[in-house]
Amino acid sequence: MLKKITSNILIYSSILTFVNHLYAITIQEAFQNAKITGSLKNQYFTKENNKISNSKSSILVVGGNLNLRTVPINNLSAKFSFQTSEVLTKNDKQNNYKSDMDVSGSILSQAYLQHNTKYTTIKLGRQYINTKLINSSTSRILKESFKGLSIQNKYIRDTILKAIYITKYQKRTNNNGEPSKFYSINDKAYSIQIKNKSIKNLLTTIEYLKIKSKSSDNNRTLYIESMYQFNKKYKTKLSLQTYQGDNTKSNKKSYIYGIKLSSYIKKLYLSTSYSTQNSVDITSGIGENTNKIFTSSIFDDNNYIKNSKIYKLKFRYKLTKNILLTINHNNRKFNNNNIETIQKEYNIISSYKVNKSLLAQFGYAKFKNNKYKEKSRIYLKYTF
Repeated sequence: MLKKITSNILIYSSILTFVNHLYAITIQEAFQNAKITGSLKNQYFTKENNKISNSKSSILVVGGNLNLRTVPINNLSAKFSFQTSEVLTKNDKQNNYKSDMDVSGSILSQAYLQHNTKYTTIKLGRQYINTKLINSSTSRILKESFKGLSIQNKYIRDTILKAIYITKYQKRTNNNGEPSKFYSINDKAYSIQIKNKSIKNLLTTIEYLKIKSKSSDNNRTLYIESMYQFNKKYKTKLSLQTYQGDNTKSNKKSYIYGIKLSSYIKKLYLSTSYSTQNSVDITSGIGENTNKIFTSSIFDDNNYIKNSKIYKLKFRYKLTKNILLTINHNNRKFNNNNIETIQKEYNIISSYKVNKSLLAQFGYAKFKNNKYKEKSRIYLKYTF
């Protein structure tokens, strides 16, 4: 692993050295003035299966990340991000955590060159990406990453345009206790996202994603979201969203529609949302953080359910300057093989910002008619 990380650094350093000779500026200056940031993380998760007796599982993991960003040389810079994770204790006979938490090891997740101009930012290499349909999740110790090219442009007033082309994807784990390698995404995947706020109080996001493969089906997904604020005092917003997907080989089309109404009453945030999906599975994106459906739950593993109607209520209250309390209720109704199922979930999340650098969070969820009976999470994070 160390040889592989060293090799990647040498490759990107060689490119910067080449640029250094072109512009007669020392590469040493870029690294001497580099900015170093990072974080230390601690997570303890528990789950209890509803259908298996004595099935409570748990895992305690520590880890963190270290980031190095060079100073720009003629608008060109580089960034490297190392991630590490170590499982301290584990009780998991059902392998509940093999795909997200059960991982010990380190990986170079970011290693990219970045070029900036007045309106445009270009990144080439391993990088974290944050769009509606391609997104790196931060909810576990290790964050997902992508290898490819991303371009962001702000030339058009009140508009942000992103174009992304990726060939490889690093998951959280390799399902065998180690960090995931960067594996090929079929042949390739590309996306275009547009964010526009030219109309007063209206923010619209449109993104198109295509995952292309010569040997299998091509998946295409279109995401549209519009959010309109019609009351300034209470920050009342009405949001609409839709996923439209199709598989070009099987010619199956899928869709999701969602609506959300939200508002503030002093320190209290309230929202109610509803979503519906047809009888076809949808490709919601690449990366665990593409779970952008309004009725989603961070505790449930399946937020996209065929033949479903889902309702969600959310209450969030700021108890003090540093303490935030959130309560959610989800009601899921779906039909599978002509059998109607109703699932219910209640969860509570409390966050305490101890100081500027330290965050503590606790979460608990109770399920009815679900695979799991209950789940809990404790999360500590220190940033520097």
